[in-house]
Amino acid sequence: MRRYLQMALGLVAGFILGTMAVEAWVDDGGAERDARERVSVALGQGSAPLNLFFSETGARLLALEAVAQDAPTLASRLDPGYRRYDRDGAVAGGTPVRAVAEAAAAASGTGVPTLSLPFEGAGLWYAAIVKERRDASGDLAGYEGLQFPVSRILDWWSSLRLPPGSSVTLLTADGRIWLRAPFLPQLVGARAAEEPFAAVAAKDRSRLSRIVAVDAGGIDAVVGWRSLESHGLVLAIGIDLEQVAPPPSSSATVPLLIALVMTGILFLVVTVIRRPQAAAPGTAPVPVPQPPVPPSRPATPSRPAAAPSGSLQAFAQKMPVVVYQQRVGPDLSVRYEYVSPGIREIYGVEPERLESRPETVFEMVHADDRERVETAFEAAWRSNEDLDTEYRIVTPDGRTKWVHNLARAASRANGGEIGIWDGIVLDVTAQKKAESELRAVRDEAEMTSKVKADFLANVSHELRTPLNAIIGFSEVISNQTFGPVGIDKYLEYAHDIHESADHLLAVVNDILDLSKIEAGRATLVLEDVDAAELVDSCLRLIHGRAAEARLQLRRHVDATLPKLRVDPLKIKQILINLLSNAIKFTRSGGTVTLRVAAIPEGGVSLAVSDTGIGIAQQDMAKAIETYGRIESDANHRVEGTGLGLPLAKALAELHGGELVIESRAGEGTTVEVRLPASCIAPAKRTNS
Repeated sequence: MRRYLQMALGLVAGFILGTMAVEAWVDDGGAERDARERVSVALGQGSAPLNLFFSETGARLLALEAVAQDAPTLASRLDPGYRRYDRDGAVAGGTPVRAVAEAAAAASGTGVPTLSLPFEGAGLWYAAIVKERRDASGDLAGYEGLQFPVSRILDWWSSLRLPPGSSVTLLTADGRIWLRAPFLPQLVGARAAEEPFAAVAAKDRSRLSRIVAVDAGGIDAVVGWRSLESHGLVLAIGIDLEQVAPPPSSSATVPLLIALVMTGILFLVVTVIRRPQAAAPGTAPVPVPQPPVPPSRPATPSRPAAAPSGSLQAFAQKMPVVVYQQRVGPDLSVRYEYVSPGIREIYGVEPERLESRPETVFEMVHADDRERVETAFEAAWRSNEDLDTEYRIVTPDGRTKWVHNLARAASRANGGEIGIWDGIVLDVTAQKKAESELRAVRDEAEMTSKVKADFLANVSHELRTPLNAIIGFSEVISNQTFGPVGIDKYLEYAHDIHESADHLLAVVNDILDLSKIEAGRATLVLEDVDAAELVDSCLRLIHGRAAEARLQLRRHVDATLPKLRVDPLKIKQILINLLSNAIKFTRSGGTVTLRVAAIPEGGVSLAVSDTGIGIAQQDMAKAIETYGRIESDANHRVEGTGLGLPLAKALAELHGGELVIESRAGEGTTVEVRLPASCIAPAKRTNS
């Protein structure tokens, strides 16, 4: 009868826990979790292009400012969005635009470009980045700015693929709505409280990034926000949970399987594992080692410790650990039945000392740990649960050590009975020291990485702005925009300056991109792109260099390859770096080939092959090291920073792929980027 009751209990318990597992599964795979993932992805995909766009627009304005000082009309031709405003924010005596006037007022006296609120003009909506303009004497002459359509930003947001009822909002530093999608003109410049999801973000923008489940104006929603690097803007995204379809994983098939498995496990636990086990005739139970620590209350008189016999005694005598057995009374008083000689090495006291003063071991516990340790031991003694705790002790010679105390009740105390506890104490001081040193090294590495990332972020503007001005001025001189230079040598110098500045800007951009990836700040803006178009655009950019080097460029693109779902700018960066390397290391008359094909196991391969000088096997690892340069041929030396392959590898891994190099010295090189199946865009359904 007892066996049947155990079986019934196992089935009932299994059913209950299985049902709980089903509920947990459904809850974990519910709408909120799906919404959080969507918001997280959308924040990453939405913030990256905005940061880049505002940064580049500001840098372009500063470059145009230098051109406009001598030739305002040329600046307008270089960028149709360039505007010159008077002190009231009007263009050429026209009607002042309120949003521009407000931005101009905010920019006064700062010298820093300021972003205006969007405004309507000729049936379209625009925004402008505005900067004060001063005359030759340094007096305020008005303002200048770059105007751009906000539809460009709305188009980016439309690609985020959020469910119906969602919204994407940009908030200003003072809590106003800069732009919202779906676009509502009446909300431009309104307080964030007018938009339920934006209102949540406006209440707490102290954190750089956050995602919360919240009641937003009576709507159960998930709202996330992230601070942008430009103009104090905050990107907020909200999803209405009612509009989120249950994920496929909420099917009852897997949870039901979990319930059945849990039922079987609990059945075994109750009917087999928990069945009383009879001891074999003539054998005695083997005590399991466990911890020594006396309580703060008075201990009962101790009797001489009896050493165990046989193999246990040999183990206890030789090992640098403390093996002990303690008898715990109903009042939690302690006396030691046995303490191994290892206590001399760890605690610095003799085993016999515990005969008269069992509380000695507890008195050696570090003062800061004593209350915690006493609580842990008393809780274990009262509940008969295993003890596992680490704490510090102070030895008689003043040294501080870390010990790990493990104990288990050999015989359980019931009511007023006595409990016997077996335990072992290990010296883990060296382990704790190693952990502390590892944490220090990790913290120092994180701090170094943060300092480097912050330095590069701060210096990027200082580097890019003058470089853009140098590139612009040298191009004006090379093109003789304001008339003939007169001396051909000056034209040659201007051309060299332009090329050198372009090269330096590319190096700066590579360093910044690599640093962002290393710091984990790089994000992907995924789009569905045609592989052939992507390849052709890269070959057009590189064709001039190949022609100068008298090399043949070949392309092979699998015509059956579907569209790719990748970040097109970063894939172009990979291919251009690989093609540039191939051209640099290939002698005149050689061939550079770009192949794009599907991988049999899924995914796509982008491979650049050349007939160049190749790489020796011993130099292969150095080739992909940051700033690593290889001189494979003394007669074919090339310039470079050693960033091309490391950056290509990092960008490939950012897509979840890998970079593989195959090469032999003197026989050419093939560098292949293998992207996973997730980089293949799903086929679009057609309505028949």
